[in-house]
Amino acid sequence: MKQGILVVSFGTSVPGTRERTIGAIEGEAALRWPEARVARAFTSPTIRRKLAREGLAVDDVPAALRRMEEAGVARLAVLPTYVMGGLEYQGLLEDCAQAAGRFQSLDTAPPLLSSAEDLRAAAAALAGCHPGLGKEEALVLMGHGTSHPGDFAYAALEYAFRDRGMKNVLVATVEGWPDFDCLTRRLEELRPRRVTLRPLMTTAGEHIRNDMAGEGPDSWRSRLLGLGYQVECVLEGLGEIPAAREIFLGHLAAVMQ
Repeated sequence: MKQGILVVSFGTSVPGTRERTIGAIEGEAALRWPEARVARAFTSPTIRRKLAREGLAVDDVPAALRRMEEAGVARLAVLPTYVMGGLEYQGLLEDCAQAAGRFQSLDTAPPLLSSAEDLRAAAAALAGCHPGLGKEEALVLMGHGTSHPGDFAYAALEYAFRDRGMKNVLVATVEGWPDFDCLTRRLEELRPRRVTLRPLMTTAGEHIRNDMAGEGPDSWRSRLLGLGYQVECVLEGLGEIPAAREIFLGHLAAVMQ
């Protein structure tokens, strides 16, 4: 009975971060389950079109599911590389539900932050990247954010840091809640001299390079500099952190069983 693994991501057009994050997750999945056919799908039409112009074709989810079926895959496990269960994950579940009858089994793993255990593990993974975080420093994690109720995962992650005694780790989002205004109020309470910005996204793509670390006046870096903070940006997606990849692969292992 042929086994397949479909790794589904929003996608990024930045080659370096794509292979260090999404590619690393796919590569580790292939190493752990060598008998399985491993494939990639990106859900962003904009990114797929941009990559196609560069000569790199990437399937959307329905096309990737058809290819798995045509390849004779009977048991399919789908691993999303999403941070939380928002609109993208909801759309993935709908696509998989429509295709479920074409496979003997089709199981979809949850996104990164899907349980209290996940929140604690993600906090530990990120804390391990900043072991010497001092009282005059704040670590700010920039998430994407969404209008979906799953947006509450971001606030829950900050609570997981506070539960570790790390009150100087703050989580905020570009398009959800907590937002940048929430962030600035928390920074005023903490009064750090230095702020480190890093992505709470699987890849460090255009969103991170522009909205977080860009030179333009609207980037978080520029706005925080304007408020008088010393700012450092870490352009490292979650997929580059081995302990974060382990959360994703643990989710995959659970549905592979």
